[in-house]
Amino acid sequence: MRRSPASPRDVALLALVVLAVALPLAGAAGHGIDHLAADPQVSADGVVRMESVFATEDGFVVLYRDDGDGERVVASRPFGASARDVFDVPVRIPADAWTDLPANATLRAALHGDDGDGTFDPATDPPLASFGGAADDSFVVRRGGTAYVGASSGASVQRSADGTVEVRSVHMPEQGYLVLRNSSGGAPAEVVGATALDAGGHANVSVTLDDAFFPARPANATFSLWALAYADDGDGTFDGDDRPVRVGEEPVGTRFGVQKVLPGRTPTPTPDEGSIVVTDSPTDPPSTPTTTATAPTDTPTAAPPATRSPSPTATPPPGTGGAGPGFAPAAALVALAAIALLALGRS
Repeated sequence: MRRSPASPRDVALLALVVLAVALPLAGAAGHGIDHLAADPQVSADGVVRMESVFATEDGFVVLYRDDGDGERVVASRPFGASARDVFDVPVRIPADAWTDLPANATLRAALHGDDGDGTFDPATDPPLASFGGAADDSFVVRRGGTAYVGASSGASVQRSADGTVEVRSVHMPEQGYLVLRNSSGGAPAEVVGATALDAGGHANVSVTLDDAFFPARPANATFSLWALAYADDGDGTFDGDDRPVRVGEEPVGTRFGVQKVLPGRTPTPTPDEGSIVVTDSPTDPPSTPTTTATAPTDTPTAAPPATRSPSPTATPPPGTGGAGPGFAPAAALVALAAIALLALGRS
């Protein structure tokens, strides 16, 4: 029997039914999208850090290098299914592979599932997907004094009411500065804040944004900043003669989102306010997460739930319109709801 065409009202009702199912699931699962982000960095010992990782199933973080004859695996580590973004995840490159890398090596980090045996095998452990492609990211690394900046909150945004922002993790190879630059067109622009740092590792570094910059941002506006490591030229004062620490042509640093909120709004919790700290080493299987009130060290930390934000460290994937993981699906659901309600109103 030939069916009559569906009316606009039928389509609208069907759309609302889909939304009624999809929206609660989206809220329950967080952003629920496998992803991994890594940035230019310098390593003294073959340990490289993934700035943020989220996996919906148990598997592995795998490092690949293309030597001209195709990709080969240079390192891997287990990574368990995560309820939140996990930050600063270390992956140790074996000594022989580390020695074989060129001066400025481009590596691809990718998430893989596990076929159940707990051992990584590229033939049987499938790559995980994100936005229709692989859950991966490419970055450059070189040997030298460790230089790394971790500021991204994965799919979250940092909130500030007074112009002070925190950069979660900084490793300086020598005395220098953590410098914040405004992001313009996805690239670092004018300097909007800086603070001096000694050589070594630093956690939760506070930087006050320039008086001319932060007050000019509208209330509730979200903007992007670059956090970059700079070496001091020897005069002990940050100025135009100080240069960023680089890996080839890439500066060591990352991009992250900030939202200006009204005074009295609760700021984004930081890792020393009861977040989960994963205490496994780069070569051991991840241990059971434990709650701690101490500042993070070189171990990855899991993010507390927070407001979704622009993608903080890389060019947004096609179709996200500049927003980070989870924004495009959410925007599509909201748009579908609006269309459905409009259709019902007109029927």
